[in-house]
Amino acid sequence: MHAPTHPHNYTRTHTQVWSNLLQAARIEHLDVAELGKHELNGRQIKTTIRLAQALALHEGCSVEQRHVSSTLAVARQFSDDLISAQDFV
Repeated sequence: MHAPTHPHNYTRTHTQVWSNLLQAARIEHLDVAELGKHELNGRQIKTTIRLAQALALHEGCSVEQRHVSSTLAVARQFSDDLISAQDFV
């Protein structure tokens, strides 16, 4: 049986996942509490971090909050577009 997750616990859990994966990627100084508010699973978080790393590498700098935010915005737009496209099928 699946027990409902309280929103506070959900955010705390995701914040911990972000923290663990950012630490593994040796990325520091990001607002992990803010990132934890996004409804992503561990695989999606890991992909977001990798894409943010690629953006930063392309710019020749270390990963900053803006790289992660940009990646999250693109992923959100893609998801919205995918949902909208299903309306036409």
